[in-house]
Amino acid sequence: MVTKHAIALAAIAALSCSPITDRCRSGTLLVTVTLAGATVDADELVVDISLAGGAPHESTLAHTPGQPAGNVLVQFPSGYPRGQRVDVTLTASAAGVVLGYGNGTATLDDTCGVATLTVDDNGAPPDLAVAGDLGAADLAGTAADLTMTAPADLAKPADLWTGCTPTGVEKCFNGIDDDCNGHIDCDDPACAPIAVCVPPAAAPFAYITQEPPAGSCAANTTNGGTLYMSNPSGGGCNPGSCACDSHGCSTTPLRDDNCPSGSGTSAGFPAITDVCTNALSGQNNLFIPPPTGTLTCTGSGSATPVTPPVLTKQLKCTVNTVGSGCTGGRVCAPIGTQQCVAATGSQSCPAGYPNIATWYSSFTDNRACSCSCAPSSCASTHLVGYNQPGCSGSGANESNDICSNDYQYTKLGGGCAPSASLGGTTIQFNNMSTVCCE
Repeated sequence: MVTKHAIALAAIAALSCSPITDRCRSGTLLVTVTLAGATVDADELVVDISLAGGAPHESTLAHTPGQPAGNVLVQFPSGYPRGQRVDVTLTASAAGVVLGYGNGTATLDDTCGVATLTVDDNGAPPDLAVAGDLGAADLAGTAADLTMTAPADLAKPADLWTGCTPTGVEKCFNGIDDDCNGHIDCDDPACAPIAVCVPPAAAPFAYITQEPPAGSCAANTTNGGTLYMSNPSGGGCNPGSCACDSHGCSTTPLRDDNCPSGSGTSAGFPAITDVCTNALSGQNNLFIPPPTGTLTCTGSGSATPVTPPVLTKQLKCTVNTVGSGCTGGRVCAPIGTQQCVAATGSQSCPAGYPNIATWYSSFTDNRACSCSCAPSSCASTHLVGYNQPGCSGSGANESNDICSNDYQYTKLGGGCAPSASLGGTTIQFNNMSTVCCE
């Protein structure tokens, strides 16, 4: 004799008009049952389930007469037997008298299985050798073990799990069937636009997404700041107010009535150097020979770095929590531009994340700029005239073969080219991370 409820049922539920056939829980077998004819008045249902043609496991369930449809959810505590065939027979009886039979079969796929059967008063009796009474010890140790619980009243709402109470829309990353539709997190169609199954990763890695620099972080992620690649380009120094003073060159003006022949005679003019003089005031018919001597240059002014440097950067979004509803050990994570994991320091990437890169969370600009001057030769200097004492104000460059002088104060200038040079460590990158992406 088979003991009633010797095999505990995982769940049974029903709609008032038809069984649920469009959904099943991952890792389970959903048996949809329709009672036809006289079998609708059954007060007892005997369920026999056999894996791959083996001996059946049997349980006897109470039924409310008059309820025509429902669902039995079968779980496999010793492991989901993916790919195996399952045969189901259900016998309906009232007051110990058999009213009819129903048979169904299903092959368990990668996620779950559905077996549909109709029990009627014309059904053939089952041809099964019952495995016998099963106690608690019979439910452990083999993949064929089945777990079931007593049926819910078929007049109740169609919850696939006993005690599932809807709390709102599916939240996608909490491992809970929030809307009680039989699908958790990534397995729920409502999560498809925002959630994706990704390979698992253990500490020290944390799940992140990488977004463009001007992008934004998705829901269930936190802005982790900008990541920088250590490949600066551009930048350098701006000469700014760099200037040069030339020294060491001189020339002595000549009086030349045949100017600009250069064959004139000295008129006693003092030599012109880089020191301001008014020696040429009011003079005409002058010839200025090319300056001679040894040119030296003195830099002055200041230079500043060109900012900002050009850096490759990305936005890091740290995943707050990951959910379930995935197969193959994967976890449910928010969808980003790139699905990645990150860890501090230099690490080897975990399986499933083959693309590795080194990033930094900040950088320090240590660029130091200074002014310098590159001398040419005294021949490249020229006469500069001013109308203010001390050669102040704006000067005008004049060629050395002038035949008259329109400026009272003069000196030699030019011959030195100002420039700005960069010194020190250009960019120092801080807080290295290893980022691995799918």
